[in-house]
Amino acid sequence: VEESHRALELNRSLEMPHYYLAVAFYHFGLFDLAEREVRAGLEINPANRAEALRVRGSTALFSRHFQEAERHLTELRQVSSSQVSDWYLAQAMYYDGQSAPAEKILAALHGSAQAERRAQATLASFLAARREGEQARKLLQSVENGSYVDHHVAYSMGAAYAQLGDFAEAHRWLCSTILAPRTSSIDCAKCGMRTRSGMGFYSSETEVLQVFQKPLPASRHNRSIAHSR
Repeated sequence: VEESHRALELNRSLEMPHYYLAVAFYHFGLFDLAEREVRAGLEINPANRAEALRVRGSTALFSRHFQEAERHLTELRQVSSSQVSDWYLAQAMYYDGQSAPAEKILAALHGSAQAERRAQATLASFLAARREGEQARKLLQSVENGSYVDHHVAYSMGAAYAQLGDFAEAHRWLCSTILAPRTSSIDCAKCGMRTRSGMGFYSSETEVLQVFQKPLPASRHNRSIAHSR
């Protein structure tokens, strides 16, 4: 935040610091401030629609406006290709009840180690949520055999293992988020941070595990609360 403000003090014609501020604000849960910065960025450069759509889609996802997130991220696909944004799109669709197309998007994400590992871990959590344990474990093993892990991957791994009933392994992965490379904020309160998922905020990894151990209402169709930011 400080670096972005400093950049704008030096040159008010730069649009990207506004988007960096927007990303920082939505990670703090300050969604209104994020939108303010998106508008400022668009005023400077209306042609940069891709960045505005990317930030607005992410902000909508994290604030649980899933249909709005899907709209922005689907439009983003028409102006810019981004596997990470497709990973966000899949989550928005899943939490809006479109599990089949969401899982299709995740299964098709290949090439970028970052996007592919995130997609595999997230898909594993979705499969585990509907008790497809064998397929989920295959994906989890594939992620563990790979070389890329960030906190998004680690959180989804924890969510998947929790859905499978392996709470010791889930706890290990949730706490490992503080050791993984970080591009946004997810955490494990026992380790002094805050855990966030696509369905809400949790004060500790223990609270996350307690949620997973409770039977899900039938109306939720056994969807997991795996990942988000």
